[in-house]
Amino acid sequence: MGRLIEEEVLYRHKKLRHQTRFDATTTVRPDEDTKDDKNGNAVVPVNASNGNEQDKNPLLQIDDSTLLDIVLKMDVSFLEELYTNEERNYISNQNTYFWTNHWRNFNLDEAHWKTYLRMQDTGKFDAEFFQTGYKQMAKRVISFTSLTLLKNASDSDVDLMLRLNINAGLFFFSMWNCMYDVVTQMYNVSGMKDRMLVGKLKCKPVSVRTMMEKHPLVSDSREIVRLMDLAKDDCGLLKDETVFLLLLGMFMCNPKNCEGIKDFDYINDVYKEYETLIRRYLLFKLGKELGNQAIQQCDKMIKHTNAVVKLLNLMPQ
Repeated sequence: MGRLIEEEVLYRHKKLRHQTRFDATTTVRPDEDTKDDKNGNAVVPVNASNGNEQDKNPLLQIDDSTLLDIVLKMDVSFLEELYTNEERNYISNQNTYFWTNHWRNFNLDEAHWKTYLRMQDTGKFDAEFFQTGYKQMAKRVISFTSLTLLKNASDSDVDLMLRLNINAGLFFFSMWNCMYDVVTQMYNVSGMKDRMLVGKLKCKPVSVRTMMEKHPLVSDSREIVRLMDLAKDDCGLLKDETVFLLLLGMFMCNPKNCEGIKDFDYINDVYKEYETLIRRYLLFKLGKELGNQAIQQCDKMIKHTNAVVKLLNLMPQ
């Protein structure tokens, strides 16, 4: 099972990296006010300082060492929790793009759902069913990682991060999804076209937990189900599509135990960015008390997911 998606990783990664990449990092900066010359050309900022500005403003005469001392004595700790409008817009755009273009743009296809239909009554799902399902789910994670999350990384670094982290990313989805009711679980798994097929074929929802109990490729399903139940009990505040996106980003660019990264600083910066964004998002959405609880639940979710991956011998060595 450890090599279940390796070929899919290589194929999808190499194909996607040579397509046009989506740039979701647009920064809005208001244009500086200017005044025009007689021909209508903007040449001088309205508020530009003149030659005597420094003489008029004593603050501009402070030497660097004194200014640094002033800044270091300022209480700016609140800035760590400041969730700006630009960040809100950025995350909102990222979330919409992720679910539309990376996640629900890949469908499980009619053959997969017909197999599901045959097996849902007996509760027995064969290995091929899970393998084809995992491959389609892997395409979603690979698309996100290659084209958005690590779009500025080298091909070799993206390939390495996919190989080492994709199993954790996929099982994180299962852990997160199992917190929902069975109807929502099926919705979260389905692509845009899948929804019509599910209705057409009249597929009945089967929970992630039940499918894991019947998983033919898992020998210790009881322990995995126990960890799923722990995640459901411990991480209820994380039932949020944006939280899933940001945590998936953390899983997929986690540089820990990833020897051989060419640009470690870049990968680590992306990881820290997503770590900061999820903290600010949760504090803004839930308030300080519940937000801090949700941040702790993120740590628990990561812990439970890694325990499942380790149990399946899929963790990087």
